[in-house]
Amino acid sequence: MAATKRAAVLCPGPSLFAAIPTLQAGTAGPYDVTVAVNRAAAVMPADFWAILDAESFDDVEPKGTPTIVIGERACKQLTRKHPNIRSTFDITLREDLAAPPRSTFWYRWTALVAVVTAWNFGAHEIDVYGADLKGKADFDGVILPRQHRDKRRWQRERSAWLKVGAWMRSERVFIRRLGTDRHPSTERQAQ
Repeated sequence: MAATKRAAVLCPGPSLFAAIPTLQAGTAGPYDVTVAVNRAAAVMPADFWAILDAESFDDVEPKGTPTIVIGERACKQLTRKHPNIRSTFDITLREDLAAPPRSTFWYRWTALVAVVTAWNFGAHEIDVYGADLKGKADFDGVILPRQHRDKRRWQRERSAWLKVGAWMRSERVFIRRLGTDRHPSTERQAQ
């Protein structure tokens, strides 16, 4: 029987700050796949970097050269702005990923695109850091006004997390949001 692949998804929420030393030391894993979300790509090298808009590429200098996961329209904008990007970064289109049903709205939220990316590359246990689903600031105190992080946004994203979590469990994929005020239905049930 093959071992279950594990993934770490690094989201830029405030709780990521406390996890950085453990992640950088490698004592949180071992992880077979690492996916960074937006500005979290600056924390440590990742295999993939999920960004949903071209502006996110310019927000941070990623550690290493992760494969960028981005929507098709945003990719066109990104390659217009950075014509040589493909000489440095591989790009995977969000639309090319096997995915949960569209009714889960996974494709609207970068953190959930990262979770789906980890699953696409074989992960069946996914630890998510920094997905706080509240507040405006990133792990390092930076606030990007274009992200519209208000109560309504977090309610909508939380709803999508619940739907994706339920669908992933039906596929025998277990998601654990670590270090947050997490909702129990997005996590692996105790054995």
